[in-house]
Formats: sequence, structure tokens, C-alpha cells
Amino acid sequence: MHVKLKLRSELPNILKGCNASGLMVTHDPEEAMSICDKVAVMNDGKIHQIDTPINLLNNPKTIFVSSFILGNNIINLKKNGNSYISCLGEINCSEYLKNTSIKSMSISPKFISIKRSESGDAIVISKEFLGEFLIYKVSINGNILRVRTDINNLLNNGDKCSLSINTNSYYFLYPGAYKEYI
Repeated sequence: MHVKLKLRSELPNILKGCNASGLMVTHDPEEAMSICDKVAVMNDGKIHQIDTPINLLNNPKTIFVSSFILGNNIINLKKNGNSYISCLGEINCSEYLKNTSIKSMSISPKFISIKRSESGDAIVISKEFLGEFLIYKVSINGNILRVRTDINNLLNNGDKCSLSINTNSYYFLYPGAYKEYI
């Protein structure tokens, strides 16, 4: 086992066994989330959120936390009557959010579907093979999004495609960190 992974799995137990606390500083969110009971997320000297790893994943309080910890796409929104328009299409939100001033959404790459389509608005700009899945970088209406898909959904750089938000998924709306289920 790689030394770093072994240390990551053993360190929390060693600290608990010694009834000791530790302070860790890292730029690797995965490392912090796997070792620490509580994580403070900082950017430019400002603390954005202090929470447990599970709460950071389920309730990111700022766009930075959502992007840095979850690796989510950040998409600007424009209000359109009782809904919002994004590069992925119309975004409906809960009744209680219709009178708020939502500016952006944060969505996981795994919650966006991609399919080859000659009439699509998106273009594949890069592909990264990550074992059991692929990450495509896609350009759509001036936005660059990351999309995660299974390894059988093979597209090439330059392919036109269409994107959509998966059902049974969720996204966060900011400001306010509202979690919306689809």
C-alpha cells in the first residue's frame, strides 16, 4: 500500500489511541476529509466553513467550499419569472426560493448527463480517464463544465454533445446554500 494512503488510514486511530489531538494543514481536500474529525476550509486567509467532513459534503455554506471540497461546477444563473436560466437550461426551485436573489448554482460532475448530439450546444474539449469513469471538460455557452460518465460513453475532443441534469440528483443555489433535489 502506498505510504501516504497507509498513513491516512492509520493516523486517526493512532491519535485516538493516544487521546491526542492533531492539527493538519493541507491543500488536498480528500486527505483532510479522510483524516480529520473537523475541517476548516480556508481561501485567501478567510475561513469559509468549519464542520465535519459529512456536513461539508452535504451542506457546503459557500461556493468556494462547494467547488473546492466537492469539485462541483459553478454555473451563473439569470432570473426568468419564477425560475432561473443556466447553460444547462431552465432551473426550477422550491416555492420559498422564488422571491430570493439566487445568483449561481453548484452541481456535481456526476449529476450531469452527456450524449453525442450534432444539434447539441456543447463541445468536448478534453477527456480524462480515471479508471471506472471518464471526466469530460465541455464548453457550453461560454462555460467550461466537468462531466463525469461511465467509461462506455466514449466521446472525442471536438464532438458536439448535449448536456442535461440527471433526475434523482441535487444542486446547491447561492447565495444561501439552498440544496435543491430534482
